[in-house]
Amino acid sequence: MTRLISLAVLVSLTLTGFVVADEKNNKQTRREKAEAKFTELLTDVTLVGRFSVTANDEEKASKPDRYKIQKVEKLPNGRWMFYYEKSPKVVITIPLAVAFTGDTPMIAMTNQTIPGVGTFSCRIIFYDNLYTGTWRHGKTIGHMWGRIEKSRKK
Repeated sequence: MTRLISLAVLVSLTLTGFVVADEKNNKQTRREKAEAKFTELLTDVTLVGRFSVTANDEEKASKPDRYKIQKVEKLPNGRWMFYYEKSPKVVITIPLAVAFTGDTPMIAMTNQTIPGVGTFSCRIIFYDNLYTGTWRHGKTIGHMWGRIEKSRKK
């Protein structure tokens, strides 16, 4: 009887180990798929949208906004390198933290200096060819939102 119980416990523990390993592999696979989708989403695109400025608890009229992104690459340290095309001959590389909630990526930047542009904080969420979020540049804060457009090949 003791042997039978020991065998049952051993089988149960072995199966539990397989289930835990399988769950870990599934989470990793889901994460890898989300990262691959994010890489594709932000390859050769322009973020076309609007931004607003909030002052004295009042939202000011929004203005047009555009950001050309050549590509993003995952770095070994868990950050992502963004290749931002400021002009056709000037590309700025910006290492950013990107957090994933399920399949939804979010840029999380806090007091980060972008050479030639300034120091910014933001939280920008990307989903279904759209983006939205908040930003801060010094004491100026606001919102930004828009769509992600693939560049047309010539």
